[in-house]
Amino acid sequence: MLGLEGLSKNFGGVQVIRDLSLRVRAGERLVILGPNGAGKTTLLRLIAGEVLPDAGRILLNGRDIARLPPDARARSGLGRGFQTAALFEGFTAAENLILAEAMRQGRTGPGRDPLQDPGLQGRARDLAAQVGLTDPALPVSALDHGARRRLDLALALSGDARLLLLDEPASGFGPGGTGEIHALIAALPRDLTLIVIEHDLDLAFAVADRIVILDAGQIAFDGAPGDARPALKAIYDA
Repeated sequence: MLGLEGLSKNFGGVQVIRDLSLRVRAGERLVILGPNGAGKTTLLRLIAGEVLPDAGRILLNGRDIARLPPDARARSGLGRGFQTAALFEGFTAAENLILAEAMRQGRTGPGRDPLQDPGLQGRARDLAAQVGLTDPALPVSALDHGARRRLDLALALSGDARLLLLDEPASGFGPGGTGEIHALIAALPRDLTLIVIEHDLDLAFAVADRIVILDAGQIAFDGAPGDARPALKAIYDA
């Protein structure tokens, strides 16, 4: 599904990602761990197209997308969730989903009102149901934190995403929130490929098929969750 080859990124002379290569299989649930400053979010931003690499290739289903803008990557099947979602507060949750789907499908422009499109309305209802968003008719300003996180996940799934990038999906949840996010992720279709950054180790080990640990922009560990804890301990104790 995804191949990273010799990926590097510098910011102001600081090398944040260092000649990184990685393969992710279709349907795999990969969790990326590592200390603050290890390059985890930068790696997700490179894959999503929010920043461009200084060197290397990003292959999505064999196609090099390293120079494509984020919207083109989204239309190629890449979805992106954020720690803090950028939502249209004055619209309902359903209207946010309709607009996202319309933009991904290219169904916007003069003379078109996507909010009145029955097909897009149905798609918004399906996305809301998929993530357990029970009242998509509520305005975003009325949603609690959990509902906003569900809406962010639904937005990431719009456009028939086949590869989903999630940046700390449990962020902001109090005690018990890990179970809610775990249930959401577990309910996603198994043919959907996931790359997840997460500091909550309970959630990380619960959802991962495979764990990659980054340290100083390089891969320090790549393997089964059951083998990852010694590598984590060595990095955090160093």
